[in-house]
Amino acid sequence: MARFQKTKRPKMSGKELGSSLVRMFALFKGQRKVLVLTIILSMVEAVMITFTTFCMGVIYNNFLLPGHGPDFLKLHWVQFLLVCATMMVVYIISQISFLIHSIWMAKVSEKVMYGLRRSTMNKLHLLPVKFFDIVPSGEIMTRMSSDIDNISQLTSQQLSSIFFYGALIITNTIVMFLINWYLALITMIAVPIMVIVNILIVKKVQPSFLKQQNSISKVNGFAEEKISGTKIISLFRMEDKCVAEFDVVNKELTNNSLFAQTASNMMMPINLFLTRIAIFIICALGIGLILYLGPTGEGEWLMKLSVIHVKIGDIVIDQFDKTVLLIIFTTFSRNFTESINNLISSFSFVFYAVAGAQRVFQILDSPEEKDLPDAKPLKELKGKVEAKNLSFGYEKGKLILKKLNFVAKPGQTVAIVGPTGAGKTTITNLVTKFYDPDSGKLLFDNIPVEKITRKFLRQNIAVILQDTFLFAESVKDNIRYGRLDATDKEIIAAAKEAHLHDFIMHLPNGYNTILRDNGSDLSAGQRQLLTIARAFLAKPKIVILDEATSSIDTKTELLIGKAMDKLMTGKTCFVVAHRLSTIVNADQILVLDKGQIVERGTHKELLKKHGFYFKLYDAQFKKGQQL
Repeated sequence: MARFQKTKRPKMSGKELGSSLVRMFALFKGQRKVLVLTIILSMVEAVMITFTTFCMGVIYNNFLLPGHGPDFLKLHWVQFLLVCATMMVVYIISQISFLIHSIWMAKVSEKVMYGLRRSTMNKLHLLPVKFFDIVPSGEIMTRMSSDIDNISQLTSQQLSSIFFYGALIITNTIVMFLINWYLALITMIAVPIMVIVNILIVKKVQPSFLKQQNSISKVNGFAEEKISGTKIISLFRMEDKCVAEFDVVNKELTNNSLFAQTASNMMMPINLFLTRIAIFIICALGIGLILYLGPTGEGEWLMKLSVIHVKIGDIVIDQFDKTVLLIIFTTFSRNFTESINNLISSFSFVFYAVAGAQRVFQILDSPEEKDLPDAKPLKELKGKVEAKNLSFGYEKGKLILKKLNFVAKPGQTVAIVGPTGAGKTTITNLVTKFYDPDSGKLLFDNIPVEKITRKFLRQNIAVILQDTFLFAESVKDNIRYGRLDATDKEIIAAAKEAHLHDFIMHLPNGYNTILRDNGSDLSAGQRQLLTIARAFLAKPKIVILDEATSSIDTKTELLIGKAMDKLMTGKTCFVVAHRLSTIVNADQILVLDKGQIVERGTHKELLKKHGFYFKLYDAQFKKGQQL
């Protein structure tokens, strides 16, 4: 399983960055036509804006240039209005193009992000329990929200800007070379300088975006944990401690964000400085060129737009004053360099998106919980469970269970007792196939667990834990989690078997009453009865109880006990017991210590041995201690 290890300085090579970008844009596989149309519209918008810039030069050169006088403008007012109207039409077209491709990209982005969120959620449901034991829930939530939002911001807003500025660079470059190839080449010198400077910055800043996202995950995970434990924090007066601990993770996030943002923000002023220097050099050279050529000197071809020849009345547009032409060129040069600057600045959003995409792809690339190719569902599960030399550890080299051997026959109740950390819950994790054994065999009806599909096995197992979990849905839907195809009649029947029906009918909306988060508006006993009703509905062959009544009052415990006795009848039952009084009638008791079965037998048999179990029993009932 891929672990999400935290490193001091996550780094990514250019190859990894490129592969992440390729994979990220592969998400747009079904939207490529829209992307092509968006690029085309961006080109149209860039051409239109370039044309309007050129038209401003035409207006100044042919209508407002000193020497024409007011009479000239009066004489040619029709041509003047025609040029202005053309500019207005072109401008409207450019804005319509911008509006259309912005809307398209927003829609495409939301569709892609919808698919990505759905794929991520589907993947989470396919991952083994081990994944969730390693990765904090707050970090998973950050990947599902913040990281995907960063990708969305790039695709919905910045991607269209990247297309537009790229197109604007192309159109401005063409016009600059048409005006004066000599000055255009000088302008081009600024490009490699800007690129080199920004590459150096990127190498420093890119790892910081990933580090920043990891810090955001820490903050979210910390906040989620402390909010969930608000009552405990208040009871033990640990508010100051929590604030101090939060300051540590918050400071880490601030430092990482500060470095990332500072380095990223340096790109804009540095690029602006380079562009201003380039424009200053161009203006100086242009002025020198004009002074050298004179108004009609040789080499005039250097300063003439001979490609464009448009005549409006008696006005020929390719006849430009050299000073006006220099102003026009400088304007295009500034637009060119600023477009490069804006394009480079947009790449800070690319780094955010790539950092987020990497973390989402880590989830998508994590190995799924898969059955062996020859695993299959059984025709029927009778309920026999057998362990032969069963060993398991959550980490390599650290075994929790060591060569266990036991048999649980159909209809039997097997209790598992022992001190904390002995491996009691680990056995249930193996029985439910949340984890696979490291060595030895775990058999169901004499068939190895790896030969049985997880879906089939879990359909035949009901687990009732001490810490219940209910969804913020209706009572009916919470019970229906036991079997999604159950009818309302079957749900009511299950509630009655769990002695819960009368209570439900007194709720404001009966079975349709919506519960608060984790059923916080119910008592512990009521929540437990709901989970028992859910188990009744599942009709399991194997039942696992993890001290389900340890936090229930005596009256409710009796009610739950009756429901459990009915649920356990005729089924193979594993009871993880902390209170030994609850297992005196078990058919078999397995006594665990340090991952090994040190004793086994019935309650009476174990007491007669005066061994480990006797000491546990004696500690609870004579010294008032509970293990």
